[in-house]
Amino acid sequence: MNKQIGSALVVTMIMMISMALIVLYSAQTSIVEQKMIGNDYRSKEALGAASAGIEVISAFFADGGDMDTNGNGVPDSDETDLDGILKIDADRNGVLDVNLAVANAVSDNPYEASITAISDDSSVTASGTIVNSLKHVRITSVGNSEDGRARRSISQEFMVFTNVLGGPPVPLIAKDNVALSGNVTIENTVKSEDDNDSNDFVTIWAGGNVALSGSAKTESAKGVNGSKLNCEPSCTTAVSNVVQNDAALPADGDAFFDIFFNQPKAQVKASADIVIDLSGDTNISSLINNKTGVLIWVDADDTSPTQHYTITINGGSVIGKNASGQINPVVLILERPLDVIINGGVEVYGFVYIIGDFNQPGAGNLEVFGSAVVEGTVLKNGTPNVVFDPDLLNNLKGVGRLAKIPGTWRDF
Repeated sequence: MNKQIGSALVVTMIMMISMALIVLYSAQTSIVEQKMIGNDYRSKEALGAASAGIEVISAFFADGGDMDTNGNGVPDSDETDLDGILKIDADRNGVLDVNLAVANAVSDNPYEASITAISDDSSVTASGTIVNSLKHVRITSVGNSEDGRARRSISQEFMVFTNVLGGPPVPLIAKDNVALSGNVTIENTVKSEDDNDSNDFVTIWAGGNVALSGSAKTESAKGVNGSKLNCEPSCTTAVSNVVQNDAALPADGDAFFDIFFNQPKAQVKASADIVIDLSGDTNISSLINNKTGVLIWVDADDTSPTQHYTITINGGSVIGKNASGQINPVVLILERPLDVIINGGVEVYGFVYIIGDFNQPGAGNLEVFGSAVVEGTVLKNGTPNVVFDPDLLNNLKGVGRLAKIPGTWRDF
């Protein structure tokens, strides 16, 4: 009997020890699983933060190199209390050139982003505002978990796919006729290194007749002046900087458009950064003032495609230059029959393309620094001036959609 009791006690103790070991093992397994779950959560949290950095910085570029992320009306580049730090190595020498502040709603920013330029034509200013938009970049973002115990790094290459096929070669190009009056100046004072370059002479290139009256004049790099000279029906050597009745310019509007853009009109409009659909006469000053590095498309709504509207731009408006005076050119496309009323002085830096006839009645002063192209007839009064700037037009390569390059995402 005592032997049976002793055996039962031993068996019971063995079972209790086994159960204790099982419980201990289960507890250890549960702890390990909890740690694994915690680590996985932190890793995903850090990866999410790193991905947010990629998205915020790509939005920064898509918005022309500046944003108002916190919605206070102040461009982020002018903010002083922002937490996100965007670091740029524009010359690819391994040394970060500039720290850019990028607004983020989180007080303790969970990511740090850096940008390495891949294309040679990228540059930034000392203050950190982008002047020549970065065309091909690698964005690297390092994200942290909320408790700081996990850290993930990812990178993605981006490239700006532009709609513009380089800049126009002369200040003013028209598919049809050009009639300039008032105090108008069309200026091409850019001197090429080639003395035989015909573009040194050309100020106006038209498929139809060119007429200058009143104080209207042209000025070229070689000093040929067409002031007050009527170019109808044919220009003399005194105004050889004007090319008219040129059959090389397509008579078809879409074919004419294709000279300057690498996509059809519908696709270019669809990719525009700003689209203004008019339903009547409209003052567009607040919609375009100080916009930089973007493509702006102004159009009548589709319910009245032939309706003739008037758009007004207030004096003091500047397009292609921000409030700090830094220039990043724009592409401004005006579609449908439009009269453009300029109240005072207005400056446009970049490429102005008008689909249809262009009429500027009144005495406002419109200054275009870059080039203007009209898919129709030009009727200019007042003091609209075009100053040819090929260097500025070259920077239009940065006006386009910033897109991810497939196959370049890296997680490390």
